Amino acid sequence: MSRASTDALWHVLSLTDPQRGDVPDFRELAGDGRLLRASLDLASANGLAYPFLERLAAEDVPLPAEARRRWEDESQAAEQFRATVAALNDTSQGTGVAYAVIKACAAVEHVPRDVDIFLAGEGQETFLADLERKGFRPAYRDEAEIALAADGRLRTDVYSRIHYMGRDFVRGGFLLGSARPGSNLGTVFPTLAPEAAYLVNSAHGVFGHAAMSLLDFFSFNDLERRIDDANRVRGMAAELGWGRVLDRWTDRLDAMRDAVYGRQAPVTFPARHGRRFVLDCVAALDAPRLTTRDVAALRLSLVWDDLLFVSEHTGLDGVVRGSRTLAGIANAAGHRLRMLRGDRKGLYADTDKRRWERSENPMR
Repeated sequence: MSRASTDALWHVLSLTDPQRGDVPDFRELAGDGRLLRASLDLASANGLAYPFLERLAAEDVPLPAEARRRWEDESQAAEQFRATVAALNDTSQGTGVAYAVIKACAAVEHVPRDVDIFLAGEGQETFLADLERKGFRPAYRDEAEIALAADGRLRTDVYSRIHYMGRDFVRGGFLLGSARPGSNLGTVFPTLAPEAAYLVNSAHGVFGHAAMSLLDFFSFNDLERRIDDANRVRGMAAELGWGRVLDRWTDRLDAMRDAVYGRQAPVTFPARHGRRFVLDCVAALDAPRLTTRDVAALRLSLVWDDLLFVSEHTGLDGVVRGSRTLAGIANAAGHRLRMLRGDRKGLYADTDKRRWERSENPMR
């Protein structure tokens, strides 16, 4: 990492990480516009723009025009989050169908890019029909996922299974049975107990995302502190054939904590997993093993994800988004690779959703 990137990382951590006891250097940020921009860019890339800017605003740190616009955008998105949760809660109460917000981070107040919910299969259509009457519409729906959009609300992604690589990673009944009140940005909603959240977030962290953001990192730190029995969590993963995968994931988390909190070594966030780590995790799954065809599709999807990552960091993704033909080819290719693997919630499926999301709101 460059010196500028390292400085930005420590400033973002000092302002947003609930586990650190640093006293933020607001004076340095206020006096160095380049450092402030770099820190805000890093916070934004890691889902932390809202808490970062909130701290600066609370300390009356002068913000450049770009940062002020971003604070306005984040504040507006916070209102959209509250409106989304209000609609979900109203639908659940009116239909009698239980739901739970999943992949939520309780460690720090933040504005998520979307709201992920888990719905039991029996009441899913009733729940979705009521949301449709409230103005939600399918924005992205296929065999792999459902994404709903509504004016003035955040995109809502609907899961009926935690299913990757042709297998379930958590039992649905356990998820809804563990539901309990959670909160973010002053609004309350049903979410998962720490044990259930850790399992869902770990499976999604390995097989649903190409990298771990700082927000993800904070969330795992918070969940581990609140889990009463880590052996029970590991046992539930082992029952469904991915205990050794969870071991590798927790080892990765421990190594990152040692780097950030122990050695205080700069770590690039979002921290990409890399193809070797993902393939090692796939090899650690219990039987049934992937077929040769599935392994080939998996390797292609990992290469595809690397290409998307490079395109986003070189500006080429803007060229793709600006061309309906290229965007269609990119989305079709990503979809086809997920279907070849037989995933309902495919490995790195968020890449195509992210393209749609950016077309709706480029600032987020």
